[in-house]
Amino acid sequence: MSETTILRGDLLDRLRGQLDEARELRDEARAFSKRQLLPGSTGLVLSQLPREVTLAEAAARVADAYNLLHGGLFNRVVHRGGTVILQTDDRTFPFSVTDEETVFSVMEETLLFTHGLLCLVTGRLARDGLVGIQIRRKRGQPSVPFQRLTRVTQGGAVYALRYDAAMAQEVAPRPAREDLTFEAVIRSQIDILRSIEGDAEQFSDIVMRTMREGVVSQAEVAMALDVSPATLRRRLAEEGTSFREVAADLMIERADALLATSLPLAEIGERLGFSDVRSFNRAYRAQTGVTPAAARRLTG
Repeated sequence: MSETTILRGDLLDRLRGQLDEARELRDEARAFSKRQLLPGSTGLVLSQLPREVTLAEAAARVADAYNLLHGGLFNRVVHRGGTVILQTDDRTFPFSVTDEETVFSVMEETLLFTHGLLCLVTGRLARDGLVGIQIRRKRGQPSVPFQRLTRVTQGGAVYALRYDAAMAQEVAPRPAREDLTFEAVIRSQIDILRSIEGDAEQFSDIVMRTMREGVVSQAEVAMALDVSPATLRRRLAEEGTSFREVAADLMIERADALLATSLPLAEIGERLGFSDVRSFNRAYRAQTGVTPAAARRLTG
């Protein structure tokens, strides 16, 4: 892979392709480092975090773990002026690429990876606690639109993520171990990028889309989204809904499409999985306030 093509495509496309790229190369560093990070490295790092952790502790432990994996003291956490700062000094890092612009882009995307990782682990503490980012690039736009996320300082000696010290000392429940994966960090980055580009997608919409594709049960949907059922329930609850409510919305969506046809109500109920037309009537009326027959008359 040449240095002229290694960062081809826009950032969102690159993020979407990172998992396949890492699997193909068997390297979660995706060949940017001379030291290979075997598949599962990120999960191993995150699985060592305690079940309840502060943002400051998570940052320190992650910094130490990646120092071990990369074979050098590149990362450290410092406390200064009401902030907790995760610094990365890449000047002696064993890059496999040499072009300055490529190195800048790799490190800026590494900052996004690290912030996404901390958001995955501590949720709102990292998301809302970020107060500044420092990059080494002196001129030009960074490869990640950090300026839409927080204040950006360019031309620094090291890379840095700055978090509010008070929020960094709050305790967050760590997600389930099976949800602490390289793929989950990629999804976290995509969520961040979508939010700063004004294209955030609700998790409930993702669940609905998955169910439209024929994945029906809660366990199957959780497996398809690579999260535990508990995390599925938690993320839906954060949006003020539940799996049952999403399933009910999907039932009404499908029912309304069928009610626009000339199919008998009994057949529609059967297609939707109801044992008889009375069960279909009760479920539909509970969600809409009218019976299927009344809904059909109202829509002509």
